[in-house]
Amino acid sequence: GAVPVESGWDVATLWPHGWSRRSHTGLWQLYASRPLIEGTVLELCRDLKSVTFLERTEVTALRAAGKAQRYCMGVEVLTRNDGTTRTLEADLVVDACGAQSKAAEWLRRLDLELPEDEVIDAHSGYSSRWFTLGSQHAWPAEWWWKVLFLRLATPELPYFVAFFPMENQRWLLSYIGVNKAYPPTREDEFTEALKGLASPVVHEMVQRMEPISPVYPSRATRNRWRHYERWRTPLG
Repeated sequence: GAVPVESGWDVATLWPHGWSRRSHTGLWQLYASRPLIEGTVLELCRDLKSVTFLERTEVTALRAAGKAQRYCMGVEVLTRNDGTTRTLEADLVVDACGAQSKAAEWLRRLDLELPEDEVIDAHSGYSSRWFTLGSQHAWPAEWWWKVLFLRLATPELPYFVAFFPMENQRWLLSYIGVNKAYPPTREDEFTEALKGLASPVVHEMVQRMEPISPVYPSRATRNRWRHYERWRTPLG
């Protein structure tokens, strides 16, 4: 399951002024992979009698009624198994697709003016790679931390680095950069950059571990705000 970590006592953080002091805070965090979190939530929700899951089903459009005052009455869905479409009536429709939302496309099909769209992009990006601690390796006795943060950036390596444990003896190492200081994406560059970090401890940890994934990069970190609160032609 998830790895419990006490903030402050199990976390080692390097700041520009030095390493943070180890102390008991009484605050606990759980570190887990996204599949574990989503799988756990799905399992719990399946036990709710008021919740129904439609698998292999995709929302393709909004359904609206009214002329002078438009209002949403449901969604059109596509069943991927047989390619059929149907309408699901609803008093409330929630779009929780995030960056993959097709709400703008759906509203255009209804001949509705789109709300004002504001995008903020810090030109940040990250690169991550999974590691495992093999049974043949052991931590030195003085390595007390469960989570490691390097918040000390240098002109040569302007990254924030996070290294934390997950379930099944796996660890996730991430470089995070901002203002177009994008971290390495190739496996050789990713490994070589460890040698130039503000502290050698991350490199030393990786030497005792085995990589179990390629490097996963992403630069899709922009934030989009659709100002529905300013919408002149709202869909009720």
